[in-house]
Amino acid sequence: MEQFSYVFTIFFITIGPLKIIPLFYGMTIGLDEKTLRKLALKGTWFSLIIILLLVLVVTQMLKAWRISIPSVTMAGSILLFISSLRMILAFKSPEAAARQGTEMENEPHSLSPNELSMKALSPLTVPLIISPIGVAAIIAAASLAFENGIEADVMVVVALLLIVFLNILSMIFARKIMKVISMPAFSIIGWLLAILQAALAVQFMVNALHKLFP
Repeated sequence: MEQFSYVFTIFFITIGPLKIIPLFYGMTIGLDEKTLRKLALKGTWFSLIIILLLVLVVTQMLKAWRISIPSVTMAGSILLFISSLRMILAFKSPEAAARQGTEMENEPHSLSPNELSMKALSPLTVPLIISPIGVAAIIAAASLAFENGIEADVMVVVALLLIVFLNILSMIFARKIMKVISMPAFSIIGWLLAILQAALAVQFMVNALHKLFP
């Protein structure tokens, strides 16, 4: 259970709803509720497909290229630390995204099927839901699970599915959530997540170094 909590926390920080809510809210200002729900559903399906490809294909490539798990962990931790450092030093307030959405979309409207699919794929799925650092976290977790057997595989899959479920709920109810939690509050949450992310990155580096140089 402790290991599951650890994996879930990593996913929650890197690809979880707290990062998605304010940005999704900003990019959907002006869209009607029906279109918003369709966009959230399509983005969820696209993210599931990408996660599945990462787990099935990339982990096999790492094995074929004989890249060790500590090496993957070290690479991921470096990316994680750089990402968190950028967030801390140059954090973009979610208010900016909301203002941009307000400027572009003034009245509720829908999107054509092609526009909906394109917007769901980018920027919603990539890079909003599945960011580069999220990719690194998924690959690292999947690689560890692949090495530790079926129980670890199930743990990673359950954690990912739970995150995906939380993400779709957060997107569907983003407007209601934003009425309760203000933009400045999300900015503070973002800074806190960035600091926690940096701490996790340092811990990953320490663990990887211990395995590379026992």
